[in-house]
Amino acid sequence: MKRVGGKCKHPNSVDIVETTALSVSDNKLALIAKFIERWPVERWRSLGLFSDDYLLRINSHWLEFPPPDSWIQYTLGSTYVLLAGTGAFGNVLVLLMYIRCRSLRTPGNILVANLALSDFLMLAKTPIFIFNSFNLGPALGKTDGIALSSLRKINEFSR
Repeated sequence: MKRVGGKCKHPNSVDIVETTALSVSDNKLALIAKFIERWPVERWRSLGLFSDDYLLRINSHWLEFPPPDSWIQYTLGSTYVLLAGTGAFGNVLVLLMYIRCRSLRTPGNILVANLALSDFLMLAKTPIFIFNSFNLGPALGKTDGIALSSLRKINEFSR
């Protein structure tokens, strides 16, 4: 037996960690191939923001699921268009009233204005969801993750 890294290793043994890592990557590649067959990946590629390396970043667990029906995606996208429009209008109205009317500048209304600003910044993420819904999946690829994480950080600073 040889000593490798402080451990005894038999000359003909195979490192279990290396074997597991290899089988997981093969399994992941098989899942990615199955994902590409089932989801409209070509549609996402045609938009120019999606690349195949994004699929390697997705956890294997999520690659196993089939895509939802397109009518569900379109319904969610349409619902979010209505909710985002109504929410943005309401929040802008609250902020404008707070800014224009001096009598509304009370300590309690500062909290209301802050809530309206925070909610407005949260609504800034909905166009990404709407775009992905109408394109039946993560059409923005890595750009989606970068944009959402940036908007989350901005929203954290507004609290």
